[in-house]
Amino acid sequence: MAHHETCPVSGLQIDDLATAPNMEYEGKTLYFCCPSCQDTFLEDPDHYLSGSASHKSGCH
Repeated sequence: MAHHETCPVSGLQIDDLATAPNMEYEGKTLYFCCPSCQDTFLEDPDHYLSGSASHKSGCH
């Protein structure tokens, strides 16, 4: 069974981790559905990791 991650910005499921934008943050690898979501995350990482952030729509 394949391992899936969820983009912390858009909330979309990421199926292909090999090609997804990713980064290390506080010892954990985070995966993003697109480079735009990674840029948005970097503007306020704690906001997106808090669990209270609403997901961004139209990221592509």
